[in-house]
Amino acid sequence: VNVVTCATDNEKAYRLFNSAESKNIKVTNIGEGVVWRGTDMSGPGGGQKINLIKKYIKTLPDTDILIFVDGYDVFFTDSIEQIIDRWHSFGTRILFGAEKTCWPDTSIADKFPDQPTLYKYLNSGTFIAEVGELKNFLEGSIEDYEDDQLFMQQRFLLNKFDVKLDSEQYIFQTYDECVKREGVQLYNPETRCYGCIFHGNGGLEAK
Repeated sequence: VNVVTCATDNEKAYRLFNSAESKNIKVTNIGEGVVWRGTDMSGPGGGQKINLIKKYIKTLPDTDILIFVDGYDVFFTDSIEQIIDRWHSFGTRILFGAEKTCWPDTSIADKFPDQPTLYKYLNSGTFIAEVGELKNFLEGSIEDYEDDQLFMQQRFLLNKFDVKLDSEQYIFQTYDECVKREGVQLYNPETRCYGCIFHGNGGLEAK
């Protein structure tokens, strides 16, 4: 199992690294020492993240598992064993986090399949994948300045890969005001799930 992030500024990723350490999770930072060309992320961008992932997994065995999390707005609330166990329960080779908003291109919103919850749109900031299937999923080119989430959404909508969305927030909890802290865990009353990885996607309030 390879746990990976992309953070060109380690100090901004302190929540991620501190939470990972508390759960005995080793995180590899593929963005360390890299000159960032993926825009300032105030709007669409982040394609460089995909190119760095593609480079990283090129030499990994196809049977390896990759857990990817964004660097600056993600933290762990559970163990790696719990995360992998829950991933296996989905019966899929790739699992993405999901959110309620179709961003950055709302024109493709109606192309996404219905889900049992309102979290029906792919969020590329957190995912788990079998490396072999991920290599296939990430085929194709993307410029560093282009949007990583739109690229992932377009690949997902091809319906060619073994991929699902975590619409119940069973592993990946994207930002939502309804989420509450209960002890050392986070609870979503809408889905009645305690997530394992929190992603504060969105604006400053979310982060």
